[in-house]
Amino acid sequence: MGFKQPPQEKFVRLGPGDNDEKVVEGVLMDIEVQAPAPGYEKYGHKYVYGIMQSDGTVAKVNGKTVIDRRIKAKHVGRLVRLSYLGKATTKGGFEYDNVDMELFEADTDAELAEARKYHPTIGKFSLAVKPPLPAKPSDDDLDF
Repeated sequence: MGFKQPPQEKFVRLGPGDNDEKVVEGVLMDIEVQAPAPGYEKYGHKYVYGIMQSDGTVAKVNGKTVIDRRIKAKHVGRLVRLSYLGKATTKGGFEYDNVDMELFEADTDAELAEARKYHPTIGKFSLAVKPPLPAKPSDDDLDF
């Protein structure tokens, strides 16, 4: 037992730009829920996904609607691949960045062992989302 360096983190943007990543692959470590900035409450919470890559760095990927709808809490600890597919247009004419999400599916223990050679942390992380607040007490529960 001893001190260890935490994994190096880097923020990654999936997109078409020169500095943007086209593919991020690794073990989904956590999902951070961030409160909206003042004035942006109508847009709801922001999600940041921590993906540990095979080189040991953790890519922090900002959520987009298309990612937020596909990645769920049950995927934490699984091997995922996010791929930027380019621009797409909704039926209403709104243009957005389309991202595909793939999950690694091991059919046998041998396949899982092979995957762990490259990603030894598969299945070893838990969700970093805070539990919901308890329900507000009723008047009957109060002592006065």
